[in-house]
Amino acid sequence: MLLVKKKKQNMKTRIKNKILIFLMICFASCSSGSQIENDEALIDKLFNAVKSHQMKEIAFKDLINFEWEKVCIFSPYTPSDTINVALSFNWKLSAETNIQHDDVCCLIVFTKGKEVVKYLLHPRNKGDFSALKEHCYSKDKAIFKVEERDNNGGIWY
Repeated sequence: MLLVKKKKQNMKTRIKNKILIFLMICFASCSSGSQIENDEALIDKLFNAVKSHQMKEIAFKDLINFEWEKVCIFSPYTPSDTINVALSFNWKLSAETNIQHDDVCCLIVFTKGKEVVKYLLHPRNKGDFSALKEHCYSKDKAIFKVEERDNNGGIWY
């Protein structure tokens, strides 16, 4: 009888350990360093640089302090297929940004090679990039003219 009881306890312990390991793997994959998140601090940095200096143009290479080669900017309602064609590779998170259904943000994607290093869901009330003619710009070409277009301090690039 005692032997049966010990076997049941061992089985329960093994099951608990397996469940614990499974949950740890799930949590680790959800918080993996390869996941890229929206960067609110960078959005504020761009907005504050324009507002505080009353700049006539904004050069991303002077304000961005991480490694990147190209920036692509997508206006509201841009489909994932258009994003992936412009990036020249399939970015799995493009659909998860919801830019294809959103009219309050522009999507700014910084890449290095065939990899997204950072993206911003940039609120249009902090600077509207939706009127740009092209999607992607090299580091040296990512310079945008700043225009105030309304009496509410709206900024357009």
